[in-house]
Amino acid sequence: MSSGCRRGPALSLFAAAAFLLPVACEQTAKLEGKGCPCLVEAGYVCCEAQNACLPKGQICVDPRVWPVVTTPSAPLPLDDVTVYAFSQVDTGGNMDIDDPQLLDLAPDMVIRGWGQWGSYGTRSADYQFEYVRRCHLAGIRYFMGGAATTVLLAGQLLSNATSGEDPQNVTARNAENRPLPRIDADMNKIYRGSLANPAYREMVVRFGKLQIDGDGSDNGVDGLHFEEINGGYQGANAQMVADGNEGFDDFHLADFNAYLLAKHPPGTSFAALFGMTPDNILRRETSPGDFAHSFDYRRYLFAHGWSSTPLVDANPLAREWGQTAVNRPRPGALTFVDSAEPYYYWKEIVDKLRTYARSTNGRELLITAEGVYPFVDFQSVGLDDHNKDGPDGATVQYLPTTEVDGIPRLDGQQSLQAPFRHLKVLSEQFAPGVPVVLFLDGAWRVYDQFPKSGSDRQDFWRLYAAEAYANGLFFAFHLKSSVGQKEAEPTASELGLMPLFKSLATFYRGHASTYHGGSPAPDGATAVVQSLPGAMVTLTDQHAPADSGGQGRLVRRLAHVVNHDYRPGAGIVHQANVSVRISSPSKPAAITLASPDFSGGDLTVEDFSYADGLAVVSIPSLDAYVVVTLSY
Repeated sequence: MSSGCRRGPALSLFAAAAFLLPVACEQTAKLEGKGCPCLVEAGYVCCEAQNACLPKGQICVDPRVWPVVTTPSAPLPLDDVTVYAFSQVDTGGNMDIDDPQLLDLAPDMVIRGWGQWGSYGTRSADYQFEYVRRCHLAGIRYFMGGAATTVLLAGQLLSNATSGEDPQNVTARNAENRPLPRIDADMNKIYRGSLANPAYREMVVRFGKLQIDGDGSDNGVDGLHFEEINGGYQGANAQMVADGNEGFDDFHLADFNAYLLAKHPPGTSFAALFGMTPDNILRRETSPGDFAHSFDYRRYLFAHGWSSTPLVDANPLAREWGQTAVNRPRPGALTFVDSAEPYYYWKEIVDKLRTYARSTNGRELLITAEGVYPFVDFQSVGLDDHNKDGPDGATVQYLPTTEVDGIPRLDGQQSLQAPFRHLKVLSEQFAPGVPVVLFLDGAWRVYDQFPKSGSDRQDFWRLYAAEAYANGLFFAFHLKSSVGQKEAEPTASELGLMPLFKSLATFYRGHASTYHGGSPAPDGATAVVQSLPGAMVTLTDQHAPADSGGQGRLVRRLAHVVNHDYRPGAGIVHQANVSVRISSPSKPAAITLASPDFSGGDLTVEDFSYADGLAVVSIPSLDAYVVVTLSY
């Protein structure tokens, strides 16, 4: 019987992660670490990434991916998308799946029309692709499908996607090597899948391919929306802010070893730097996935008594591993956890799906992920109570409320401008130039239970959709939630919101040029609203195309004014004859006022003054929002 040994070719690896593998072997030699092909009968498999034979129990790692690529990709243009909506239907076993609200509103894009969840969505037959066609016929340009990514339901059948892989091998683990179950609102037991496992990544790619293929009648999805890419670090914390004690499965640990070898140059003393002991130390001459002969991080944590608190300050490797928040990784690949999911595993999934869409039907595929990530065409940012979205890392109350007579009511006096701008800045660090689209994620019980006789919900959309658009973001109108199978959340129609949504959609679509191609006005430019404390004001500029580099001439300056004079329980306080002083480099040729609250269309300002670089404009009527446009 042939041993399968041969002289292996030289490896092309980063110097910091090079392996000193034997270059030849005898017929009777041990096969571990020798070049492929391997003696399968003896239990060895070929790790193509290392060109090495690995025995059972070792993890195949490609050390060449470290350090990861952080260069932003070129997003697909979305200047034809101004109105977004969120409406997720369950096509599994239902004959009448259409959301009539969505077809009636006809937004430019539905950011997640359906999504794989558990075993549902793992077969082509689970989807009713005629729904995509009906959406297109209604005027919806882009229908986004989706997948749950790291959400793994107990009992979910993985064998059809991972060649019989034991489900326990695809779950993320805590530092004691235990998978962590959670219970959702519908009493589903949920685990986190490990994106570090190549077989699990292939499963996610497969779910996307099913939706791209459609039914063979060009009814495949236009794009894919992926949830909770970095959810594998959530830990036992029931909230979405990761406590860090998860992701310690074998596949992550093998990549962590490769990450450390790539980051630290040859000659580094891992014993001196991290307190590794001779019997458990990182070795360059051994495969990173060989925990018997190289470093085993779980064993290291156990030896120091840190298995239950792996990110304790006393652990010197905690700074290398890092800590992240679900859906909000930090840009720049500064730690392992903020390198692996955003820049390595996620990029591989994106690249494979884009290539597949081009090769099978010759079209480009839109890609997004819930949160803020690289390699996307737009950011799909779910807003929930479990966030750290404040510029200072504080939790943001995205549905600001206060009590009136013991009943929660909208507190429309509060502005969300600061966290909205922070999300925009964060997005620019990951994917410069892509749209940032907000949506309500998860259960919003107070929103659902506002008094029917009040205007709280309507005022929320009038004020905070305006704040999003004014600050360069978009807000997807919330039509039908994906939350709650046993107790579904009420729809927009059931809450009486559809007339408002249709009105707002008409306004924003009709003023699309206002919300594309702008940039913040330069430092020093101001807009001041007189006698209206708490008003949100922001300035954006639009320039003509430059002839040869640089910036073209200023064409328009837009002052967005949102009225936060609000009485909880009563609503927005109407304002009349509001004076706004706007920095202007020259006298405007014309000034117009636009508002979704105007019944007769845009207004032309005939009487305004200009002196000393300031244009003074009077807004005759201000309810929730007015945009003042200075044209040059």
